[in-house]
Amino acid sequence: MSVEGIDPVWVYDKYTKIAKFLKSKVAWYWPLIILEKFVIFAVTLLLISNVIISLRLGEVVYYIDKIVLLGVWAFLIFYDTRQIWPYANIRIRSNKSIFSKENLMMFLLLAVLVWVVIEGTVSPFLK
Repeated sequence: MSVEGIDPVWVYDKYTKIAKFLKSKVAWYWPLIILEKFVIFAVTLLLISNVIISLRLGEVVYYIDKIVLLGVWAFLIFYDTRQIWPYANIRIRSNKSIFSKENLMMFLLLAVLVWVVIEGTVSPFLK
């Protein structure tokens, strides 16, 4: 998260207010979300192991319905995720790219400053 401004006290105050606000907005049902992920994982493992065991038996009748059930389960998991317990997951990066607008402007400013010093100060002494 990045908060910028001229007054450092204002910046720090706004930063802490935003951080506290985001931390206080945790869903009351977050344990159920974790439980749901565990149940989805367990049922998926159970279905996959059931398909593997059925494939060992060798008859198509034994494993076709289980493969269809696994396909329906996968469709429901990927298509209908977070409909029962919707929540938002906000990820805020604090690191910026080297090629951000601010970094490029600072590089340009430093290049102009070096050019001015060389052309205005060093160059007359060399002539």
